[in-house]
Amino acid sequence: MFKFLVLKIYYLIDRVFLRLRRYKYGLLFNKVGVSLNIYGRIKMRDPQKIEIGNYCSISEGCFFGGREKIIIGDHVHISPNVIINTGFLEIHERKEKRLHYALPVVIKDGVWIASGAIINPGVTIGENSVVGAGAVVTKNVPDNVVVIGIPANKIKDI
Repeated sequence: MFKFLVLKIYYLIDRVFLRLRRYKYGLLFNKVGVSLNIYGRIKMRDPQKIEIGNYCSISEGCFFGGREKIIIGDHVHISPNVIINTGFLEIHERKEKRLHYALPVVIKDGVWIASGAIINPGVTIGENSVVGAGAVVTKNVPDNVVVIGIPANKIKDI
């Protein structure tokens, strides 16, 4: 009985913090849809450039480098420690003359990004696709595929 009571209290406290995080990030982000769940701490740059759709979940340790727009569709699940980066340096110039650039990132509806994946600037991830754990996405991902590896390559259709 005591164990059940402790679990019930833990569950209620967790729900309260989940709602507080939803409210906090709803104020920071440019757009937030219905039922955003953020589990733990996330880091971001320029949150006003981030748009998140309906019924999305973001796990602990994610980083959103919002130098340019990050658009996340509906029903997107982002696992722990994912990096979505929009900024980069021009590498063809000498180190003193390198300029910062930024390209938007678009993640379409129904995407799952597994733990530790890195999404690079200018990438669009197609609907219902899966990005495998630890993958580094350097180019666009088509709809309904699974990509893994460094750099990410398609391994199968869904």
